[in-house]
Amino acid sequence: TPDGKLFIRMPAVTLRGTYKVEGDQLTVEIFGQPPGKYPYRIENGQLKIKGRDGSERAYKRTECTLLKGY
Repeated sequence: TPDGKLFIRMPAVTLRGTYKVEGDQLTVEIFGQPPGKYPYRIENGQLKIKGRDGSERAYKRTECTLLKGY
């Protein structure tokens, strides 16, 4: 924009399903797919989930900035 703001739009896919947490297991049930069970933990403010292939992904909470100052 002329005032220096940059807006980026990203496509998103909506998946319908449920999840539940029991102990250190996250169970995800997406409609039309078999349920998945994944070990998880929270470490240093990050959610870490181990995938079926053994790899681990880390997620961190973002600051809410949606249209801040718009």
